[in-house]
Amino acid sequence: MRSVFSGLLLLLAMLLLWLYAHDGYVKRINQEQSQLTEQLKQGQYHLNWSLKEPNDLVVGFGFGWQLKETGIEIKDAAAISLAFNQRLLLPTAHQELSFNWQASESKHELPNLLLEFSRVDYGVFYYSPAILVKNGLNHIDLSTLVWSVKPENQKVAKSWSSYPVFNTLVLRFDHKAQNNNSQTATSGVLSAIQIQQSNKLISASVAKQTLAAPLNNQLRQQWQNARFNFAHSPVMQAYFNLPPVWLFSLSLLSLLSAVVCYPGHIKINGAEISVYKKPAIIVIGLVLMVAWSLQFKSVITLFEHQAWLLIALFALPPILLFKKWYKIKNRALFLWIVTFFVALFLLWLAEFKVSFLRDLPLYLLWALCQQIILGPLVGDYLRDKARFSSGFVILLTGALFSVLHLPNQMLMLVTFVAGMLWSYAWLRYQNIYANAVSHALWALLFYQIMPDSWLGTARIGWWF
Repeated sequence: MRSVFSGLLLLLAMLLLWLYAHDGYVKRINQEQSQLTEQLKQGQYHLNWSLKEPNDLVVGFGFGWQLKETGIEIKDAAAISLAFNQRLLLPTAHQELSFNWQASESKHELPNLLLEFSRVDYGVFYYSPAILVKNGLNHIDLSTLVWSVKPENQKVAKSWSSYPVFNTLVLRFDHKAQNNNSQTATSGVLSAIQIQQSNKLISASVAKQTLAAPLNNQLRQQWQNARFNFAHSPVMQAYFNLPPVWLFSLSLLSLLSAVVCYPGHIKINGAEISVYKKPAIIVIGLVLMVAWSLQFKSVITLFEHQAWLLIALFALPPILLFKKWYKIKNRALFLWIVTFFVALFLLWLAEFKVSFLRDLPLYLLWALCQQIILGPLVGDYLRDKARFSSGFVILLTGALFSVLHLPNQMLMLVTFVAGMLWSYAWLRYQNIYANAVSHALWALLFYQIMPDSWLGTARIGWWF
């Protein structure tokens, strides 16, 4: 009876964590909205790109450029897209763009520059006329340019300040020499792009808070739309008028209570054995500490600048536990059959699109690392060291796997169920390869078939 009560406490902990994911994210986006509004009121909402770091750019976009210590070296024709990283450009507040251009050689001709502003979700693009770049500091008054729009059937507002909020800026350089008889190419270094706030936001109204959608992939979409209405703050309403950390603390208390209330002795195969709860408490504490830390930008920044830490975090368990997982102990034929038919069903739902195949090799390695942590590390530790029953291990492992996907509520639900399935498969078959293949195939196909209105993104932590 006590084991059933422990299971119910685990489910309560998952519900509290799911609610925390919602309210914690609502608090974060409301804070961001308030900061944005306050900066606009004070005239301090400036956009800057040094162009000396990869995170200043949408790296996968464009051609004809190379990142240097002094900026971006541009040769021939080039197109670069600036990374906005959730920032916005408001034509009512931003009217001047400046940048530095340093020609490689004085004899080279100067290039023309074409600006392209857009809102990606609208699919409407605004183009400036050709602007002749000069050597040194360049100032461009965006409000004096005559803009064109694509698609052509869109109406163009008469003034720059009437244009919509933008979140994308592409700079296209044309290096054809101004003298048509000249064969000289142009090249130079672009750096220090700035869009200073020109006008202060005089007033800002406070919108009636709306209760956000229960799945926070939908919440994230609501936020993406609401944030463009910059005058309204806050924009989302939490479930409870409590600090979100209280919900997290209550979920931690429920998890620990589930372990504490678990029977001290259980019978397995007719023999009574003692349960050691301390190892389980240590595992829960470590997992929650990792999940909590991933919600903070400082930790994410550390991983982004010290990628080896993240690599080591996931590489050490496969290396240290190599003897436990590399040998196949059971062919797991049933799991292979289930994996095949579930994958076939998901592929049918995806109308047999195979775009997921390009990501499969790398994702298979990522799935293998996760499954080694999920099974040989956590699952075996809870069963062999703590000596919990297999049923409780499966439930607890699924819960811990779900916690690591905070605050993405959709992924938390999916990984809770999937974590239990893979935990059962490992305890039953001890075949890490079958688990990894099913993980990789199902996850990639799941991402492929899920509409944006449900999944939205597979990111977690502060990346979400």
